[in-house]
Amino acid sequence: MGKFLRRFEPLYGVSRPMIEAEAKHLAREVESYLRLSLTDLRQKLTERGEKWNHADEALHAVVLTLPERDRLAVQCLLVRDLHHILELYLEYARRCQPEAPAPLKPAEVDVPRQPFGEWLFGG
Repeated sequence: MGKFLRRFEPLYGVSRPMIEAEAKHLAREVESYLRLSLTDLRQKLTERGEKWNHADEALHAVVLTLPERDRLAVQCLLVRDLHHILELYLEYARRCQPEAPAPLKPAEVDVPRQPFGEWLFGG
């Protein structure tokens, strides 16, 4: 696999311009996926969802065995990295629908927003 320019380096911070640049690369990937049939897209989503669930369950099991300080450090970094990814996809989606409504403020959101259930924060 060759080197890609489109990767964050969270240790040094992730800026809005970095997210905007990454969103351009994401748009190219989306265009590539749009060439697939609906059946192929559904199959890919199912396969990747299964991989996500397997990795989520495995990480959960391992993180629970860590001492609390270590567990919290890993959880902080994971949430940071997932936040960067969410910001990337949000930037892409906003470019696709510039007249989309403004994002909700946290108090307006009724649905829990944890991609992996309660374990990340429940210890």
